[in-house]
Amino acid sequence: LNMINGRLAAIYVGDQSDVAQLELKDRFDDAVSAVRCALQEGWVPGGGNTLVCASAYLQDLYESRKKLEGQNPSFIKGYLSFAQVLHYPFFRIHTNAGVEFKNGEELESYLATITKKDENGKHNFAVYANNSFSPVVVDKDFPVKDPAAVVLRSLEIAASVASTVITTDVTMTINEEALMQMRSFS
Repeated sequence: LNMINGRLAAIYVGDQSDVAQLELKDRFDDAVSAVRCALQEGWVPGGGNTLVCASAYLQDLYESRKKLEGQNPSFIKGYLSFAQVLHYPFFRIHTNAGVEFKNGEELESYLATITKKDENGKHNFAVYANNSFSPVVVDKDFPVKDPAAVVLRSLEIAASVASTVITTDVTMTINEEALMQMRSFS
């Protein structure tokens, strides 16, 4: 890591074809950028755990402020929707890893485990898709890490896109089923 942190390092990447070599090179570039970013601004527990804790924080803030006095009802609805949407990356990451949530209650129990606070009032627990899928204490040995700056930037971009969509008069989406029907006629 010292070689990457401001010093010169040469990483040679090779593979059987040009396409595979370029893909591998891109993966190395991403990894080096992630390490550099984590060295600069720190890391957070990955796998969607940080976003689940952020959601819990937003919901606690909402409940403590008693409906955010004086706010527009549509602001409050958007606020709560944003807090709820933060669960989706956790769900998607673990579903892709082969974890099957049989019902909403099972997913909520995993989310409750993550948002549980320790004796100091901090969120120090996380869950990742291993064989036992049991909570572990977040420390320097936590196996899944994300650069803090990347998570923050992702939230900023998502908020920007959401505000753009909300303020437009017309939004077009692709209906996959209709698209397949159109393709079958041509």
